[in-house]
Amino acid sequence: MITKNLFLVNTRFHLLIAQSIITTNNLTNLLLITTDKSLLSDEYLYDSKLWSDSIYIEKIKLSSPFSMLTFLRELKTINSKEAVNLFWGNDYQIENQLIANRFELNEVTLFDDGIATYISSEGNDKSLVKKVLEFCVFGLFQRFLKNRIGIGYYPHEYHFSLYPDLVENAKSCKIIELNLSVPNTLKAHTNEVLSRINVYTDSIFFLTQPISEYGVMSSEKENTLIKRLINNIKTPLKTMVVKAHPSESATRHLERIEVIKGFFDGQVVSSPELNRIPIEAFVDVEIKCTFLSLYSTALINLKIINDTHRCISGICESDIGLLNSLDEIITIFAKFRVEPLSL
Repeated sequence: MITKNLFLVNTRFHLLIAQSIITTNNLTNLLLITTDKSLLSDEYLYDSKLWSDSIYIEKIKLSSPFSMLTFLRELKTINSKEAVNLFWGNDYQIENQLIANRFELNEVTLFDDGIATYISSEGNDKSLVKKVLEFCVFGLFQRFLKNRIGIGYYPHEYHFSLYPDLVENAKSCKIIELNLSVPNTLKAHTNEVLSRINVYTDSIFFLTQPISEYGVMSSEKENTLIKRLINNIKTPLKTMVVKAHPSESATRHLERIEVIKGFFDGQVVSSPELNRIPIEAFVDVEIKCTFLSLYSTALINLKIINDTHRCISGICESDIGLLNSLDEIITIFAKFRVEPLSL
């Protein structure tokens, strides 16, 4: 009997990665579990023919005291008697950990997620007592747990990476190069959306991040860095497209847009439809744009999949000490020709 392959996928980029792994490796007997229901109705990205079964479980909401109980009740309805091969990127998310703990795991495979994939860190094989304690305090300290646990929290046998040579926190497993396979339907849809919102070659994208939401720095400090980045862009540009990160809060994203509008002389555009497209799908777009971000991994991904894109980071050496591992991030950006902020 073929072992079932379980993919825990909660973002569109992860769905793109998952389906790329499946098609490249000819995997079958596939189960998708997600906490984002909209992924299953994405006609441009989600390939229903690939999956043997897909299950949606509602994400845990901190605002609802009964949300955890609802999640656990839904989790019990999943048949978990058989062993599975587990594939995931967000191994630090409490929902994913609870789902994984319900199954008997055969092989565990991690795939790229975030800048933490590329910087050195030591994974921790924590005791059951510590896991229970983290579970109990989840409701009060979710943001803290996300930052502290990090990528590679669970031991894993394989790691799919867009650039294997940079994966320093996965030395104990087999590292496999990840080849993204963007569906033609998504490529066509991306170009159509860009054309509809009048994005041309002289446009610039600002890729925002949930920095203050995760407690990495205050909103005020983040706003200061955003202003500094915009003020130091030397290229004359007519349009700036602000593209949201899937983990950003809606309120904070609107605040970021207002900050950008206050310091950019041209038109500032935000498109909910474009926000639903992974930036990594820009592999074959018909225009060449400039991409800005404070320190999003998307800048690296864009250079890997299409080196003709111009990518500029909003950090520089004078910022070292502002957050952990910033010196490593700056070094990695330089390897991929992500331009540093020029003050």
